[in-house]
Amino acid sequence: MIIIESKRKKPETILKKYPEVIVVDVSTSMLAQDFKPNRVEALKEIAQDFIEKRPNDNIGLAVFAGEAYTQCPLTTDHTVLMNHLTVTSHLSPPHVFTQRT
Repeated sequence: MIIIESKRKKPETILKKYPEVIVVDVSTSMLAQDFKPNRVEALKEIAQDFIEKRPNDNIGLAVFAGEAYTQCPLTTDHTVLMNHLTVTSHLSPPHVFTQRT
């Protein structure tokens, strides 16, 4: 990238924003209680704080337990993202994502 500046103005700081995906292990091992009440709930608190500190970022949510699933695609709608994070549990895959025929 080339920045051309005039002698009268200071160069602007260019901020680069990268998409971020929160990846959550939702296997039964995450029910361990070494964090209270369990690992999944502790992680959700940390993830919520992470999201709140990035109000304009494009963030997605993926979960895995043997296989990976997109819980929420990249979005700047953090209300939707938080709703998906709130319902994330050790039961998330594949029950939520299996298409019924």
